Amino acid sequence: MPGSGVNENTVEELVRKSKATEIHFSATAFRESAMTCRNEKIAGMGSDEGAEFKHRTVDPERVRTMRKLAEAVDSGI
Repeated sequence: MPGSGVNENTVEELVRKSKATEIHFSATAFRESAMTCRNEKIAGMGSDEGAEFKHRTVDPERVRTMRKLAEAVDSGI
């Protein structure tokens, strides 16, 4: 099962070339954490992006888009 780095920009070529019937992807999205106690002076795990104040989740719209792109290749659309 192809995976790692599969996204909206790579899924069509990957499915077309590999003839894969299943793919693995994360469709990661970030949203602000509900954390109320924040120390803004602490950089997030070596990152200046404030990652410790964000919640990693899955974006359902990205999942729908990826599925649509993969199925279009499979059906020849």
